[in-house]
Amino acid sequence: MFKKFVSTIAAVVGLGLAAGAASAGTIVLEGSDASTFHSGQPGGAAYLTQLFTYLKSDSTFNDKPVFVLGGDMHGAPAGTVESETLLPLFDGSGAALYSAVYVQSPGGCCSERSVSAADQSAIAAFVDAGGSVAIQNYTGGLAGILGFDAPQSMIGGYDVTGGAGGPGCFDTQVFLPTAIAKGFVQPPPLGCWGHQAYDMSYFGALGFVSLVDSGREFSSLGSGVWSSFLAKGGELGSTVPVPGTLLLAGLALVGLGVAQRRR
Repeated sequence: MFKKFVSTIAAVVGLGLAAGAASAGTIVLEGSDASTFHSGQPGGAAYLTQLFTYLKSDSTFNDKPVFVLGGDMHGAPAGTVESETLLPLFDGSGAALYSAVYVQSPGGCCSERSVSAADQSAIAAFVDAGGSVAIQNYTGGLAGILGFDAPQSMIGGYDVTGGAGGPGCFDTQVFLPTAIAKGFVQPPPLGCWGHQAYDMSYFGALGFVSLVDSGREFSSLGSGVWSSFLAKGGELGSTVPVPGTLLLAGLALVGLGVAQRRR
């Protein structure tokens, strides 16, 4: 009877683990043009390969291509699907067709906000199913994908109307151990690597982890650490823990079972 009790509790906790891990995929905010404009420069092509390897490395969807919404991805790895309009992300059975969706600016620069409400809804469903989405040069908006709309004051750099300011082009980014552990390497100077940065005092509280800090150029804004590559959720972003209440309840019940057996 005791073994059956413990097995039942283990199953409940296991379901909690599975639910936590599958509740959503990874969301990436990338404040860099390296993947579009710098692929032909030293380090640019290597970065693009690293980025796509990262996006495809989630164990749920890693056998599928990356879908690029934008159609101007120079030097994208073989198997990448590129289009200016969103194609179906699921087949008729509900299975995901891609490992990740990379929201690139249509035409290569600066207009992510033009993603339609319908496309945002489709991409959000893809993330909810466990897929990953990366947004290049995120400058706010896209609440339909993210579930929030960041204040412009939390975003600095290029093409951010009403943003926090800061340089429109910087090249002293620091690839953190979180990025190195996920397969990235510090690239050589590209002349202009990044265009946006995100205030971690805001995005960190939302659960985003910085993989690439923006360097010293944003220190004059006086609001702490700024990042140019953020990730949240799933296997590629921050760890998704078992809901604390479920885990504690499971452990408590197991403890009660042990005590009951001893009696």
